[in-house]
Amino acid sequence: MGDDSFYGRKDGIKYGYNPDKHYLELTDEEEALLSAVKAADFEKIIVVVNSANAMELGGLEADDAIDAILLAPGPGQTGFNALGKILSGAINPSGKTSDIFAADFTKDPTFCNFADPKNYAYELAAMQNPAAGKRNGYTNINKSNSYDAGFFVQYEEGIYVGYRYYETAADIGKAGFVYEEEVVYPFGHGLSYTQFEQQIVRSDLSGSTKTVDVRVKNIGPVSGKCAVQLYAEAPYTDYDRTNGVEKSTVNLVAFGKTKELAAGEEQTLTLTFAQDDLTSYDAVGAKAYILDEGDYLFTLRSDSHNTVLYGGKEQQVVWHNPEMKIYNEENDGARLSEKNAQQDVYDGKYAIAENAFDETLLDEEMQKMNFLTRGDKFASMPDAPTDADRLASEALVRSVAVYDVTKHNDASDVMPKTEQKNGMSLIDMRGLDADDEAWELLLDQLSAEDMILLVTYSGFGTPRIDSIGMPQTLANDGPAAASTAWAGVEGSLQVTTNAYTCEVTVACTFNVQLAEEMGAMLGREALMIRNHSNNVPYAGWYAPGVNIHRSPFGGRNFEYYSEDPLLSGKMASATVSGAASKGLYAMMKHFALNDQETYRSGWGYASNNALFTWADEQTIREIYLRAFEIPVKEATCEIRYISDDKGTVSTKIIRAGLGIMTSFNAVGNTWAGAHDGLLAKVLREEWGFDGVVITDYKQDNRKYMDIDAMIRAGADVALCTTPLELADSTSATAVRSLREASRHLLYATVNSGAMNGLVPGTIVSYTMAPWRILLVTANVVVYVFVAACVTLLVLRGIDAKRHPENYKPKKKR
Repeated sequence: MGDDSFYGRKDGIKYGYNPDKHYLELTDEEEALLSAVKAADFEKIIVVVNSANAMELGGLEADDAIDAILLAPGPGQTGFNALGKILSGAINPSGKTSDIFAADFTKDPTFCNFADPKNYAYELAAMQNPAAGKRNGYTNINKSNSYDAGFFVQYEEGIYVGYRYYETAADIGKAGFVYEEEVVYPFGHGLSYTQFEQQIVRSDLSGSTKTVDVRVKNIGPVSGKCAVQLYAEAPYTDYDRTNGVEKSTVNLVAFGKTKELAAGEEQTLTLTFAQDDLTSYDAVGAKAYILDEGDYLFTLRSDSHNTVLYGGKEQQVVWHNPEMKIYNEENDGARLSEKNAQQDVYDGKYAIAENAFDETLLDEEMQKMNFLTRGDKFASMPDAPTDADRLASEALVRSVAVYDVTKHNDASDVMPKTEQKNGMSLIDMRGLDADDEAWELLLDQLSAEDMILLVTYSGFGTPRIDSIGMPQTLANDGPAAASTAWAGVEGSLQVTTNAYTCEVTVACTFNVQLAEEMGAMLGREALMIRNHSNNVPYAGWYAPGVNIHRSPFGGRNFEYYSEDPLLSGKMASATVSGAASKGLYAMMKHFALNDQETYRSGWGYASNNALFTWADEQTIREIYLRAFEIPVKEATCEIRYISDDKGTVSTKIIRAGLGIMTSFNAVGNTWAGAHDGLLAKVLREEWGFDGVVITDYKQDNRKYMDIDAMIRAGADVALCTTPLELADSTSATAVRSLREASRHLLYATVNSGAMNGLVPGTIVSYTMAPWRILLVTANVVVYVFVAACVTLLVLRGIDAKRHPENYKPKKKR
């Protein structure tokens, strides 16, 4: 079991550790505390669960002595002020669970392919001595053929993450599966001090945008809010079975939140979703999105499991799709969401979603995986890594060799212009499209050194670039605050601001308006922070976290919203829009499939290889990329800019999602930060993303995070605080790649609050602030005075030695 002293103190007492439990069960001490409370015979016993991770709470739920359980994930600096009011009934809670709470996490299909959460001692022993055990490590990848040892994770559960597994298992009749024994609280579950009546009063399912109107009435004694949830079930056809297309029987397709309804008050909510939201991705047959022929059932539910009844009838509507649609070039073309997302249309054609990961999801590795499938009613469950899994295929070994930049230069590339005198400033670009011809003139002014500085030295802020009048900026890391911002270029800054609730709490509200207001408040604080440290603007925000809660054991689940991509994506979209409305551009993270911390960049914190993440393309797109796709396509904000030489102030609606942060791990065999399919194909071409892509924290010893590979694949900035060198900075391919990376960063910057107060024609120059001049002058005066005093003392001492008679004390008369 490893070194048990890790869990306790030198006295040998092991606090919070029981080898028969995992860390999302109640500890022995917590159970002892509950026993003591129950023995004290209190009138009411209420358990507050302060955890952003779902926990095993079946024992609490079944305990008749426990009167209530309140879930309170990361409440921020003031959230607990409301706790007493909630418990007393002064405030009526209206949250819903953003994850399912299973009865036994070890039976979840993800458990056997996670970082052994039940036995951390094993992981610790392996960390101290990698040769002692590498449960998720390749036996034939090491420093002799790659950057370092290689670790992996297999997403054998496929699309069946969280409630998608439990609800589908119940619906299709998985052998031995009893829902009430497997699930404690469904996804979307939450109680209230009042009751609500919900009724579908009308629907329009005929067009590409579909609506369902739901009347909600408070029929209880006190006021409260109601989260309305609409779920969809798509037809599962012979086409799906033939091509291995998996479909959950329950999928959240739309949700909304009422206002505070007084007792007896009602409100009608219009739930809206797109026909594109009903598509599935077929990675085998069409290699594109498909919309099956047949009946699509939309059900109003109080949570993922329980259908809402009105007048004894289930509240549901059906839409019939008369013919199958295949969204590829040979059939129905691009989906409407792709068309709406893409501004750059060539010859009237749109970039159509098609397989983007075939080259990196190596067949030899994918064939090792035991994927969960509806086809056999989940009879064959995922299994833990085997010795065969740990033996990397020859194709994988060949592909993880150290990156050789000389093999990735294009002989047809023409050296771009540099250091031109075109009289352009960055502020001139505000309000222009990312592909406007004026950008070429501005980019021509950059030197190679300028571009290298932007690409390699823009961690936690960006350097100033005098050749284009670009000011220095700051950026903050963390989705719950704008608390600290610092830049390694010219000084640092630390300002304490508000600490907001964690993202799980935000998601549990099911309230996109609140999420947008939180983003706007963070944006306001960013404007406040700019008044410090030489007025350097705070323009970027390394947030929100948009990854999926693949497992309740996820080390960063507090930093991500939910197990559901729609809920996560909509909350992220609202937050990003709110922040951008005040000039703060978000860098949504971690793109993509960064769903566990262990091995996330190899072994230990300072490591040299990526975590190789294996998942099929349908799962990648429908679960893990979908949460990013929504804010990239939907988040918007309005910017103001000077549009002519007369000083006319114009406004324009632009995409608010101006930034993406990539993840440490590899998608298949390729690091996410240098993954052409992920970045160039999906993010930029399909989704029409024009903003900046930054890596997660880059250190010299994370050698697999190669900057040359990064810029050639469509990423732009290495998150680092000391300038890094490129292996190739002089070839035409390198300079062209640097130029495109600079374009993306400059586009995000010019449309942020960093440019507040600047107008076209402004010449940005930097002088020392008057208070700093005064301070420096005062310091100089003090230093001169001190130096003079010291000099006089030294000279006096020397003179005293030479002429001691002059320093003898005079005799008194």
